[in-house]
This record gives sequence, C-alpha cells and structure tokens, in this order.
Amino acid sequence: MDSMVQGHEWLVLINREDRRKMSTRQVRAEVRAGTLARQTLVWRTGMNSWASIDSIAELAPAEGISPAVPRGRPPGGHNRRFAETVASNHRIAEQIAALRASHRRRVARDVVATVAAVVLTFAATFYALHAAGVF
Repeated sequence: MDSMVQGHEWLVLINREDRRKMSTRQVRAEVRAGTLARQTLVWRTGMNSWASIDSIAELAPAEGISPAVPRGRPPGGHNRRFAETVASNHRIAEQIAALRASHRRRVARDVVATVAAVVLTFAATFYALHAAGVF
C-alpha cells in the first residue's frame, strides 16, 4: 500500500524547507492559478528522480492556458541534488515503515503461537494428571 495519504500522490518541492503532498487536481489548480511554476519539481512513489511539472503529461494544464508564473528558474532556485536526497529519504522512510509493519505482524504471530503452546501444554498436563487419578 502506498504510504502517501490517499489522493495526495505528489510531493511538491516548494523550496528547501517546504515540500507538500498534493493530488494531481491540486497541482493542476495551483499551476493554473499561478501559485506553482511549471518548473517546480515533483515526485511520487515509483519515480526514480524528481521531475518538473511541465515534463509530466498527467500534470500538464489544459492547452490554451498561458502560464501565470514567468518561465525560468523559480525564486531561490532548486538544488537538484537536494531534491534527489529528499526523494531518497522518502523512499527509505517508506521501506522502514514496511519493515516495521512486517515486524509487528511477525511479533503478533509469535505471541499467538506461544499462547497456543502454553494452553495446549496446560491442557495435556491437566488431562494426564486427571487420567492418573490425581484429581
């Protein structure tokens, strides 16, 4: 299961300190409104690296809409190496979450098996003692 909140499949790199989860619809609306430049970098699970909004057909706004944000480098610029580090960290966080979930399932299974073994041992001992006439 994807760890991103349902419907918020894109990580949008606004600047070094701000990355936001957005849906495809939200990204398109922000581009149309002029609050996101088409060169803004985005990423989602399954992508190897960050890409600009205008390089992803799914996010491209409808034809005929002129960009409200001037083309060129966004204010403050984007550090591609930083963006790759953010994507890498996000992938690692997803892997850690999957490992934790797997570990929880394994622990739960082990607890159930241990309880079952204790109950069976108690029942067998009680039966043996009862059969021997102890009580």
